[in-house]
Amino acid sequence: MHYLFTTITILLLTLQILFASEKRALVVAVGNYHEHSGWSKLSAQNDADLMFALLEKQGFKPKNIAILQDDNATKKGILKALKDLISQTQMGDIILFHFSGHGQQITDLNGDELDGYDEAIIPYDAYLKPMSHYKGENHIIDDELNIYLHKLRKKTGPNGDVLFILDACHSGTATRNTNHVEGYRGTPLRFELEKNSIQTQKIEQQGYDEQTINSPNLSPYVVISASGQNQLNKEITDEQGNAYGSLSFALSRTLSTTNQKISYQALFDNIRNEMCIAFRGKHFQTPQIEGNTRRLIFAGLQTTIPPYFSVLEQVNSKKIIINGGSLSGLTEGSLIDFYPVGTTQQNNQTSIAKGIISRVGLSKSEVKFDTAVENILGTWGFLKQLNNPENYESVSEMRADVLRKAKSSAPNIQVEIELILLNSNKKRTSKTFKTGEQFQIKAINKGSQKAFFQIIGIQPDNEILLITDLSILSPNDFMIDAGDTILIDAFTLTACKPAGLEMYKVVASKEQLDLSPIKTMQNSQKRFANLPEFEQLLNDLFVHDRSAKTFRFENDINIFNYTFTVLEK
Repeated sequence: MHYLFTTITILLLTLQILFASEKRALVVAVGNYHEHSGWSKLSAQNDADLMFALLEKQGFKPKNIAILQDDNATKKGILKALKDLISQTQMGDIILFHFSGHGQQITDLNGDELDGYDEAIIPYDAYLKPMSHYKGENHIIDDELNIYLHKLRKKTGPNGDVLFILDACHSGTATRNTNHVEGYRGTPLRFELEKNSIQTQKIEQQGYDEQTINSPNLSPYVVISASGQNQLNKEITDEQGNAYGSLSFALSRTLSTTNQKISYQALFDNIRNEMCIAFRGKHFQTPQIEGNTRRLIFAGLQTTIPPYFSVLEQVNSKKIIINGGSLSGLTEGSLIDFYPVGTTQQNNQTSIAKGIISRVGLSKSEVKFDTAVENILGTWGFLKQLNNPENYESVSEMRADVLRKAKSSAPNIQVEIELILLNSNKKRTSKTFKTGEQFQIKAINKGSQKAFFQIIGIQPDNEILLITDLSILSPNDFMIDAGDTILIDAFTLTACKPAGLEMYKVVASKEQLDLSPIKTMQNSQKRFANLPEFEQLLNDLFVHDRSAKTFRFENDINIFNYTFTVLEK
């Protein structure tokens, strides 16, 4: 019996060694583009050195860290390295892909981008402008990169972890009034192509579509980008005068001073704070993140993070702006405490500051402190006590009522919706549904300019849902041009109990709003259907901060209410 136990133990240990997960990384750094490319030099070599040292400290073995630099980082070289990484990867592995170099927008040839342009990372052999001999063949567009992201997720499986870090510019309309600028990782110039110039993107788009499918066989993933598509990515110089990519620099600073057992969500908030400190208000740039961020970094393990609010702006030592307002059910006079990023149990820690909500907007609120507070940026705010001005019987009733009453109108912005009943002879519009009936959402832009829109659902029992969740669904699905009508076919909804009068609030704006705090009010996701794992994913969300600009109460926001009835069969 003892012999049998020993044999089994040895066998289990052997299997554990054979199938133990590995940490693997591919670091691509292009700083010295070929002389006729038109691209300026970057400090990507410094990023590669920084990342190698950082990854070693994070438990990546040197033999599992591949470095691809300059003339080796051609498009062919990068794609081959990605294929090699995929072939080496085993189930349960933790994978990191890091790119430092230029970024550019290029004409979208397959129609998947509403603004007409794909984002692209720039290999060594790509050119700044179209030429007679070059039509963008060596640009690596986001659609193509998504193919490899999907393959890595499939290879690592549900217990793996895939992280993409893109320290490059995603240029947008806000920066297209200048020429190529030194010290920036990208260009305000678009790479313009005729629609019939090349056709490769049609093939690449197949992989992008596949990437959006949620499957239990795929690993979770996170993609962190240095800036939004409307922003240039500026390099940062340290105290010794060495230049780095802003994202690489902030990532290194964060992981060098932070407990490794933090979530990607906490990592991202720290990165954003480090970039804010480094730029000292002289350059506006906000990093972007997508994916399942409620997991421990480089571990694939799920962690529990309570709902919180982020600090968007410190107006002065006694006043800040947070990313929650009436659309999140907040009220004036509510109390909010602030703790270090990564806090999970406020009862066991002393708060950094205690504030009171002094002014409430739709998506942002003003918080005041009795005493001066410094360095509050980068902390997490937890609601301590919600002010109940009308003696509501419950917090859920108060939040739902505040949300139902929220109003706003903006010139030129007017997005409305209709609910289209499925499984009938005609896809007719309906304002009455029996439980079990399915429907989709049709959006109509009756305004005079392009708008982003999001939809909040308020059920008869006061439960609140963020219907258009931009951390799971593509933001492009919720951008609509003036005069257009679109059917949102990314998901289907099902009418279900409780019966009664339900309201959808359509919040339209010029820019994407951060409505993620609304998700803190979610208690049920039963209304979603035909999306595998959607309920699980809704519980794995994080706070997005897509804009930290000057605080605005209800400006450039329009709200449209759509009320319908749910009847029991």
